[in-house]
Amino acid sequence: MSVDTNIILQQAIAAHQLNDLYLAEKLYLSILKIDDQHPDANYNLGLLYVCVEQPLDALPLLRSALEAHPQIEQFGSATLRPCHRLANPVARAQS
Repeated sequence: MSVDTNIILQQAIAAHQLNDLYLAEKLYLSILKIDDQHPDANYNLGLLYVCVEQPLDALPLLRSALEAHPQIEQFGSATLRPCHRLANPVARAQS
């Protein structure tokens, strides 16, 4: 039986938008179990991790999305967010 990751992705994004971060994370991870290079799942899960102050978890996901589609500007700018959090001692102290 084939799994449609696009349907799961839409459910994950909806959960993310409703701030159900646990469900969103679970759904993004289920996509990445099927396709660990899925750029949208990597990107959105990376953003989720940035939002919950987990930049070390976010960085490889965002990097994977950027490597898959370097032409998408938002993937590149999102990759800088966890780097800023890690490099900025004030930002880390506020976490």
